[in-house]
Amino acid sequence: MFGSHFEAIMKSVKPKLFIMGSEDEFTSTKQLESRVKDMKCARAEILANVNHFGLESTVYAEQVSDSIIKFIRMVETG
Repeated sequence: MFGSHFEAIMKSVKPKLFIMGSEDEFTSTKQLESRVKDMKCARAEILANVNHFGLESTVYAEQVSDSIIKFIRMVETG
């Protein structure tokens, strides 16, 4: 997951939001959740019944937008 960029992501103290579909063909939700729990200021949002490339379609734009807005509000309020 994240290849060579993962170490830099783990070390960053900036807020991080990872959005993933529950049916992702490249990695598992368990792997994402396991890595996110070890990061500072990170959150994983799993969209049910969505595959890896499904997140790129406009079908899920509202769900993705809602997740981002919720995350921004959470960060702003502390």
